Amino acid sequence: VKQRIKLLDKSKFCHTLIMSATPIPRSLSFVTYGEISISDVKTKPFGRKKVITSIISIKRIKNLIDGIKRKIQMNEQIFWILPTINSDDVNSKETVTTRFNYLKKIFKNKVTMIHGKMKKDELGKTMDDFKNKAISILVSTTLVEVGVNVPTATLIVIERAEMFGLAQLHQLRGRIARGSLQGNCVLIYSDNLTESTLKRL
Repeated sequence: VKQRIKLLDKSKFCHTLIMSATPIPRSLSFVTYGEISISDVKTKPFGRKKVITSIISIKRIKNLIDGIKRKIQMNEQIFWILPTINSDDVNSKETVTTRFNYLKKIFKNKVTMIHGKMKKDELGKTMDDFKNKAISILVSTTLVEVGVNVPTATLIVIERAEMFGLAQLHQLRGRIARGSLQGNCVLIYSDNLTESTLKRL
């Protein structure tokens, strides 16, 4: 915000283009109260494919693991998202820590994890390893929700998807299909879904 004000202070008569990837409340308030016009960019960049979204029960995780093995053989990468870090968190079942340990037994050093309680330099190194393809599977909290661009990431698994809001699910799904490859989003639910939750997913 301060950077934007500095730019505007350079010339009171300059035209300003404000860009937002999602219609967050702050962006919408600009349109409503800021006396500015709005333009929608409704098309994807050339060559991008639509993300295929699937909803599955936790009981089908073995089938998912087989699919991930095929993805890794094709040198593609995977995000695996969970809402909580460990079992100390409120209402936790599967967590980043437990899922990482489960996947590590199968995929060994091809999997790593990140979350908000890690040190900044450790976070940076882990993300660099993932971007440089030293790692195939990144288990994470919603830390990767914005600002992460890995074109070879073609699958995002969002576990306990019923815990996330619609905007979060939309943002997380935006982490994949950022290149020319087909992207898949798998929403895993662990409880009996209500009708409204199923509609959201």
